[in-house]
Amino acid sequence: MKGAPSAPLGGHGDYSHCKKRLLPSGIPARSSLHRRLMRSVYFPVLAIMLLLGANSAFFLFKPVFFSWKNETPRIQLLSVPTAKSVFVESESGMAFNNSKFQGSLGGTIRRLSSYDTGRYIFLPEEEFAIRPAKGKLLRFLLGEFNSSLAYQAAFLDTKHFHECGTDAKRDDRFADETICPKQGNRTVFSNDPYFAMRHTKHNIAQAREVLISLLAAWSEFSRSVGAFWWIAHGGLLGWFWNGRLLPWDTDLDVQVPLQTLLRLVAYNQTVIGGRFLFDIGPSIYVRTPQVFNTIDARLVDTKSGYFIDITGIAKVHDNSELLFCKSPHGYSYSDLMPLIETSLNGVTVWRPRAAVKILAKEYREEALYTAKYKTGKGMYFFDQRNEEWRRDETDNL
Repeated sequence: MKGAPSAPLGGHGDYSHCKKRLLPSGIPARSSLHRRLMRSVYFPVLAIMLLLGANSAFFLFKPVFFSWKNETPRIQLLSVPTAKSVFVESESGMAFNNSKFQGSLGGTIRRLSSYDTGRYIFLPEEEFAIRPAKGKLLRFLLGEFNSSLAYQAAFLDTKHFHECGTDAKRDDRFADETICPKQGNRTVFSNDPYFAMRHTKHNIAQAREVLISLLAAWSEFSRSVGAFWWIAHGGLLGWFWNGRLLPWDTDLDVQVPLQTLLRLVAYNQTVIGGRFLFDIGPSIYVRTPQVFNTIDARLVDTKSGYFIDITGIAKVHDNSELLFCKSPHGYSYSDLMPLIETSLNGVTVWRPRAAVKILAKEYREEALYTAKYKTGKGMYFFDQRNEEWRRDETDNL
């Protein structure tokens, strides 16, 4: 069938019945000892607690299913009229060349503030911590952070997500085979430059429509399960320019705290809206850089193969104040927090507090005022009057 293999993800078949699984795909199944423990300890205890009352049974399940709302009481969603300026203007002390910004740095800050809703949230630093679950038996039964799995995943570094096309912007399980030809279940690659050009092209309008749909689905899903996240990399850069995705971008990146990522394991293999697959890789247990598993999870469009990359942010080193993803990009807690609710292409999203500072560090200041950009999809220029990026039709790519 066009756009989807007959038995995706190693033969799981139809994902619609897989609403919740406690462990990411790829993690070894529970041992016979574990099954005996489940029969002899877990289920009898559960039965007793059910007899004692619903509150006791709720407590037993709490670490996996309800930890977000019940174990992080310091998280507060606030709405303050002055919030639109308070957390952005503090960046004005940065050494930017004001004359090169759109109008001025002050004008840029006011423009960025206009995208925000005025709501913000502080996530506690513990959300970024690497820590085992309390109690070895509880950790074993409920499958929380397991150091032995981390060692195994780090040693093997077996690639979980496979992309197709030379630009690696589509998941090869779901991309159209006319774009990403396959032999068996893997995409065919070639060093032929004509092959590369032919199998890297995108319908930009279609890709943009899919990415916005992915973002809307992720925003609604994360809100429904109580998970907080924020836009990063190219999506954040597009937000900076005009509150929209960059027209040449064909993927999206979001970031989440490590503890949120671990809790989201409960929703691995969930299909959102009958179309978007939430897939977590087993290497979430590794927080140091890896060659093949920099990405922790994905939301994938099963009709086109386009996706949102989801990466966890963690405090990896005790002697460092920085928080890291596995790329590794480093962030200070004060630059990320509080998360500010804003809008990207009309979708409600979160962004880091010091968005301008983070972008200047990642892309250099020039990316924040240079109004021309050469991409593999052509030359684009920023139309100041209409506040949008336009393709330079005189550029013959």
